[in-house]
Amino acid sequence: MARLVAAVLVSIVLATPAFAQHSDGTPLAAKIALDGPDASYQTTVMAAAGAVGSNADVILVNLETGHYVTTRAAADGSFTAVIFAPRGASILIKADPERRFLSSIANASPPLIQSHLSQMTTLHGTILTVDTPASTSGVAFAGAGIEPLLNQAAWVMEGTLNKQQFSPGETVEARGTYTILTTALASAANPRLQAGLTLELVSDGDGNPSTAWSFFDSAVMTPTGLPIERFPLFGPDFGPTVALTKEATKGSAAFSTSFTILADFRPGVYRPRIGSVVQGVTTPPLDTSERRTTFVSQLRGSFGLPVIRIGSPAQPRLPALLLMNEIANGVRGVVAVEDRGRYAPANHIAIDSDTTVVPRRDPRTGALEHYRLEPFVMTIGVSDRGRAAECTTASVPFSIGESASLDTRSEWCRTHAGPGAVPPMASREYGEQTGS
Repeated sequence: MARLVAAVLVSIVLATPAFAQHSDGTPLAAKIALDGPDASYQTTVMAAAGAVGSNADVILVNLETGHYVTTRAAADGSFTAVIFAPRGASILIKADPERRFLSSIANASPPLIQSHLSQMTTLHGTILTVDTPASTSGVAFAGAGIEPLLNQAAWVMEGTLNKQQFSPGETVEARGTYTILTTALASAANPRLQAGLTLELVSDGDGNPSTAWSFFDSAVMTPTGLPIERFPLFGPDFGPTVALTKEATKGSAAFSTSFTILADFRPGVYRPRIGSVVQGVTTPPLDTSERRTTFVSQLRGSFGLPVIRIGSPAQPRLPALLLMNEIANGVRGVVAVEDRGRYAPANHIAIDSDTTVVPRRDPRTGALEHYRLEPFVMTIGVSDRGRAAECTTASVPFSIGESASLDTRSEWCRTHAGPGAVPPMASREYGEQTGS
């Protein structure tokens, strides 16, 4: 990633952390391990001493399906929890050291929450990705999602891409197994699956980003520098139907789908996307006994695979924002100087200025403020792009108004995702606006 320079005027103070966790309560990824998943797609999350604050409330959320669990850490900051998280799933972990925000979620009745988990927005988070084992027959992928037409029934997908480097005229092939989990299968006489493959441009031959889903941000600007939002409809051509094999509440099918790259296809970095649709299954009642939130912004039946390259494109230069968790003058986020006029967030309240000023002290208490300076790449979020790619780091020089120390650590990011050219993202739905 190119050097990121932010035109910001900030003052940052680091507090002394308790039990070695981040001073703002962010769970330490280096102290958290994942085990699983088992045959029921349950993954055990094991946090060692110091992972979070002493006796903190902790919540874990599967960002792709909305499943969540809550627990309370021990006095030494350790905890253990089990959550529905198949291979490739992204688990957001947040801690509430003061036990002020998560109790209403932990005690929700019924546990199905049909709204935004707004209690989490003030808490910093860490994202871990469940390991996807490597394959000897291609590039492995795995993940999960929901099917809205079946009342958000969870599905799981595992498979392989034939390769990651292509030339015009070649064919991208994806093979694997699709599994849908729903009680409606019991009455389904002929459940079927259709799958198809398409490509989404991440960056062009020169490395410039492409925001195919420009919602609240855009790389297409007006002559005066305002971002143009758009939400295009595109999708794959679906292949023939294949039968789903039923086993209680689980229906599985092997799939094979492909996309032939035309001779005039432009060079670039692309993300293959598998589209899927289940037929012959009636919509079941919504299960309110599950610990889930229905606020999951997943494109219906769409699953992002590891990125590929067509031709010899330049390394992607993905625009990043800072201070996305802070509100200053009615807007969020600071764009790098190099990206002005080429990329911007589409704030719906006000137009951001070239210089962002955030307060040095809390206006109510007078205490020195603490700001996390972690770049956030809006163009490739887990919340609407399917899955995270591998972690990367960036050098981040700043212009600082007063002498201060900077917290630019990326402890939140430890991922086991497959090969990729772009960094993993956090989810906008759950108030987490950080990136690597």
